[in-house]
Amino acid sequence: MALKAAVLLNEQNDYYLEMYGIVSSGKIWEFGKYTPDNRFYRSDAYSIGQPELILGILEFIFSSCEKQMMSGTS
Repeated sequence: MALKAAVLLNEQNDYYLEMYGIVSSGKIWEFGKYTPDNRFYRSDAYSIGQPELILGILEFIFSSCEKQMMSGTS
């Protein structure tokens, strides 16, 4: 699992961050989040026919990542 591998690499450098993942076939989109306390959350599958939901989730993920970068979370 790529998210777990990224978490392990970050932990080796004393970074403890929430990691987000996106999987898409182009028609179906799924989202995941791996937390520093080893919990994995997976979204429902969204179809390309739900662009408002997909764009809203992407905005949430990108803003969450930006907040982590700005706060210097480690």
